[in-house]
Amino acid sequence: MARCSSLPLYLTLFYFFLSFSPSLSLPQSAYKGKFSKIYSFGDSLTDTGNCLELLPYLYPPYGMTTFGKPSGRWSDGRLVLDFLAEQLSLPYVPAFRDPNATFSSHGVNFAVAGSTAIDYEFYENNNLKHPYTVVPVKESLQTQHSWFNEFIANVDCAGKCPAECKAIMEGALFWVGTMGGNDYAIIKGSSVVSPLTLREMAVANVIHLVQDLLAKGAKYVIVQGPAWRANTSDINTHNELLQQQLDQVRKQNPNATILFIDFLRALFDNLKNAKKNGFQEPSKICCGTETSGCGWPGSTVCSDPSKYIRWDGSHFTEAMNAIFADQFFHQGYTQPPFDSLFAI
Repeated sequence: MARCSSLPLYLTLFYFFLSFSPSLSLPQSAYKGKFSKIYSFGDSLTDTGNCLELLPYLYPPYGMTTFGKPSGRWSDGRLVLDFLAEQLSLPYVPAFRDPNATFSSHGVNFAVAGSTAIDYEFYENNNLKHPYTVVPVKESLQTQHSWFNEFIANVDCAGKCPAECKAIMEGALFWVGTMGGNDYAIIKGSSVVSPLTLREMAVANVIHLVQDLLAKGAKYVIVQGPAWRANTSDINTHNELLQQQLDQVRKQNPNATILFIDFLRALFDNLKNAKKNGFQEPSKICCGTETSGCGWPGSTVCSDPSKYIRWDGSHFTEAMNAIFADQFFHQGYTQPPFDSLFAI
C-alpha cells in the first residue's frame, strides 16, 4: 500500500475557479436550510477520498451499491457522513485531497483513512508501526487541522473581514468523526505506550481541535466517540474522558451546541439485534476476509451487502451505516439529541 503523501499548499486562485460539482439526488428534509455547509474530520469511517493512493479501495467492488464504482469510501456505498448531508439536504461532502473533486460552497471533508489522533511522529519515535498498512499513513488529526486552517484562510475566508468569516463558521456544522481507534491499534501489546497515556493524549488533541473551531466562530459541533480497534474497556474509559472534557468545553462556550455520539453503544446494540435489523450475516465479512483484503486480486464479494454488517475487515456496509445514521439522528444515541441543533 502506498502512503498518502502531503500535498503542497493549494493556491488561492485555484479554489476560486473550481465550480460546483454535481452530486447524487438528495431527498428533501425537515432540517433543510439550517446549515450552509459541513466541515468534517476523522478516519476511514468518514474519509470520502482523502487517501486515494491507499490501495485497495481504488478498485471494485468498493462503491458498488450506491455509486457503481469506487468513490473514495471504505464501503460498498454511503457513510454516516453522507447520510448526515442528506438529512441537511446538502451535497455529499467532497474530500479535500481528491484530485477529481471540485468544491462548492457546501463544505469540505478532511478525514483520512488510517489517520491517528496523535501525530504519527510520536509512534515513529517509539518504534511503533500501524498494523493495518504496509506503509504507514502519517496524516494525523493535526494534519487535518492544518488543512482546515489552510482552506479557511485561502478559500472560505479569503478577502473577507473577521465578522464575515465568523458568520461562515456560525452557519456550518462541524463533524469530528471517530478518532483514536487507529492509535489503540498501533500500541496494542506495547510496553512503551500505555492505554492511559494514549487516552489522555488522544482526547486532548480532539478537544484542542474543538476549542479551536469554537474560537474561529463555530457554534455547532458533533463529536463521534470511537468504538473499534481496541478492547471495550479502553474505549469505554476513552469515551468517558472525552465526554467529561466536552462537558467542560460546553460550560466555557454556553452559546455553542456540542453533541457527542455514543458509537460504541450503537455498535453493541446492533450486533445484539442484528437479525432483528435484517442482517443475516452479522459476523461475516461481505468482501474479502480477515486476512485477504477486499479489492485485492482474487478476493470475493457477497451478492447482497445489505445482509451484512461488515463490508470488509474493518468497515461497515452502507446498510449498517444507514442504521447507524438513524440511531445517531433519531434514536437517542447522540447526547444531547440531534434535534437540539435545531432548537433555535
